Formats: sequence, structure tokens, C-alpha cells
Amino acid sequence: MRGSVLKLVGKVSPTAVPALSTTDAASFTIGSGGTVVLASSLSHPASDPFWQKSKPPTLFKYRDGAGSAGGLTLFQLKRRGPGYALKTKGKSDQLLALQGGAVDARLVLGAACYATTVPCVKKGTGLRCAP
Repeated sequence: MRGSVLKLVGKVSPTAVPALSTTDAASFTIGSGGTVVLASSLSHPASDPFWQKSKPPTLFKYRDGAGSAGGLTLFQLKRRGPGYALKTKGKSDQLLALQGGAVDARLVLGAACYATTVPCVKKGTGLRCAP
């Protein structure tokens, strides 16, 4: 995290191939101390110009530089072996309040939910979080 900008990289292993660009909704939440500091939900209307997928569906990508979906500017899942590499970027003024400690991340893909808590430490003008 740098100022009000968050970048998160990780991996998830859904039990089935997500249909993110057609039927499965995705939501992403970052919180600390019970307070949500970034929350975004992506629904997938066929007319959504920010949503893309590859054929075959190995890459799902949502990009919106304005962050109109709750501050989320990038959401990407890319097939890597049995799972998916996750990359997200978002911005929220509430991220400025984080000073370190435990940060909670939650990702919901359709009916599957992934959650983790990672320790974060102040580093320069941002926070560095790692499991």
C-alpha cells in the first residue's frame, strides 16, 4: 500500500472454473480492526465494457481506471496450474488510516469465499503486508 493505493497479489484454487464474465459475481474487501476500508462488487452485465476474458477462459480481467466499482481499478485472475493467480489494485482514502497491524482480505467468486489475515508493517510512505 502506498498512500491511498493498494496492490494485492496472491493465488486461489476454485473447485470449478469461475464464470466471472457471464454468471459468477465477484467481490473483494479489505478491512482492519473490523472496519472495511475498501469494498468492491463486480456484477457482469453483457454490456460492461470493463470486463474481459480470454478464450479459452484462462484469464479474467476487469480494468477501470476511475475505480467506479468501490475503488477497484484492476481485478485479474489468470490460470496457473490447478489454481489462479490473483492481482488486484484499488484506491480509497480510507487506506490512509491504516498504520500497520493485521489487515483482512476477503474474495468471493460466485459461491466460493477466500479469506486471509496478514500482518502489515509501516515501510516508508506505505505498508508492506505478507503472510
